[in-house]
Amino acid sequence: MAEIPSRLEARIPSELHALVKHAASVQGVSLTDFVISAVRAEAERTIERHTVMQLSLRDQLALATALTDTEGKPTPAMRNVKRHHEEMIAHV
Repeated sequence: MAEIPSRLEARIPSELHALVKHAASVQGVSLTDFVISAVRAEAERTIERHTVMQLSLRDQLALATALTDTEGKPTPAMRNVKRHHEEMIAHV
């Protein structure tokens, strides 16, 4: 059975409408297809920024040192991180 599409409406300034319409034309796609593509891409970027942790090289080294400098015994903080990670993975 085919999915019934949802409808999304937005009031935007006429200058923005003209800009988006021109961009769609340049890409050779309909205004609807252009907007759907742009909204999907931004939504995915937003979700990724809020779910993926990116560390600088310095922070990566500090994390690696903290995780490996425990004389072989997990610290309470490491156990908490492991529990939190397992909870996050369980919801995926």
